[in-house]
This record gives sequence, C-alpha cells and structure tokens, in this order.
Amino acid sequence: MSSDKLSETIRERIRTRPVPERPDAYDHLRQAVSFFLLVDRDETRALLVKKKESPGYTWSGQVGMVGGMIEEEDTSDLETAFREFEEELRIDRSALEVFGDLGYFPSRIADALLHVYVARWNGEGTPVPDPREIDDLVEVPFSELARLHEERGLMGVRPDPEGKGPHYPVLHPRKGPLVIWGVTARTIHALLEMIR
Repeated sequence: MSSDKLSETIRERIRTRPVPERPDAYDHLRQAVSFFLLVDRDETRALLVKKKESPGYTWSGQVGMVGGMIEEEDTSDLETAFREFEEELRIDRSALEVFGDLGYFPSRIADALLHVYVARWNGEGTPVPDPREIDDLVEVPFSELARLHEERGLMGVRPDPEGKGPHYPVLHPRKGPLVIWGVTARTIHALLEMIR
C-alpha cells in the first residue's frame, strides 16, 4: 500500500466513524490529550518521541506521543493537543491536518485518561524537540508496526484497556532497540485494527 493511500485510508476511517464519548468510569483520573502523528515519507510513518530520562518523570525514557495534561487556559481538548505539539516540537500547528478523534485511553502509570487525536504532519518546518521533555524523535514505518501486529498474534485481540497492552519492539538508528508499550501501543493497536 502506498504511503498516501495508507494515510488517506486512516483519515477516511477516522472521519467516518462515530466520535468516541469520554467514558464516565474514568472521571477520577487526570485529563491529558495527545496527537498520534503520521508523516508520509517513502511510506506512512508514525512520528513518536522518546521522552527524556528523568527521575520522577512519569514517562521517563518511554516512547510516546506528543501531548500533555489539560491546562486551565486550554479552551478544548484539541486546543491542548495543538499547544503541546507546538511546545514539544516547535512546529506551527498549521503544519498539521487533523484527521479526527481516535478515543480515550486510560493510563495506569500516569493516573490519567488520555484523549487521542490522529493528525498528519505535512513535513513543513523542522522539529526541534523540547530538551526538557524529549530526548529524540522516533519515526516508525506503519508497515513495520503492521508486521509486528500480525506476527505477535494481535490481530482481532482486544487489549486490556487498563493494562500494558501489546508491545512493539522497534530499532532506532541512534538509540538502538526501543519498546513501544502502554497507551502508545494501545493507540497503535486501535489504529491497526481500524484499518485492517
């Protein structure tokens, strides 16, 4: 499948599905928002970040999405996602095409409910990761994630919404072997199941 076709398929599937509702069962959790970013290069890739290693930081050293906690001045969940994108990667929000709302994912580790939007970065601007939070960018071909999804027998399997869920081991050119797990892996799982 060509990169344009895959990202277009993802966009179409997200835009034609019902908008997920915030589950009441998780009202006691802190509220956070993220973008699951796609970028079309030689093929569609997930654009993730390797969080900075820092004692006491919830996501220390983890591979995750761009995002963060909702702040009082944020006018909406989507506004939070845009603010975090601009703060963490120093790219203007106009470089994003928001496909839509993927849903809500509880994080036991962060004691938060993560609202995830899917967006495609058009490649304009050079990401400058905020060194206070991000160690490096992690681009993973979607075809590699799909291969791992199938090889690990995850197709059609519903992960525990509060557990770690699936794991996706990837190789980073500068950081070596990394593992995508937790909310990020469950987000990838949801996207892969949506397009299969």
